[in-house]
Amino acid sequence: MSLMQKTKLDPNKRSIWQKIHIDLPLLLGLLTLMGVGLFVIYSAGGQDWDLIKRQLIRLTLALGVMFVVAQIPPLAYR
Repeated sequence: MSLMQKTKLDPNKRSIWQKIHIDLPLLLGLLTLMGVGLFVIYSAGGQDWDLIKRQLIRLTLALGVMFVVAQIPPLAYR
């Protein structure tokens, strides 16, 4: 029996990431891209920390929205 079949049979065995509907490799990739993007903005923006702070606020808001949307069942979008 595969891991996926076991987690479908026993919902208590699911990881925290599965319970909150977050794909961990995708999240890590997005966080890496965001970090690189912040570094590029810092470098190209003349080392302006206010620019970084504003962008970080936007990224945090975007991650919050993505988390909320991930909690909605796919059938609700139909």
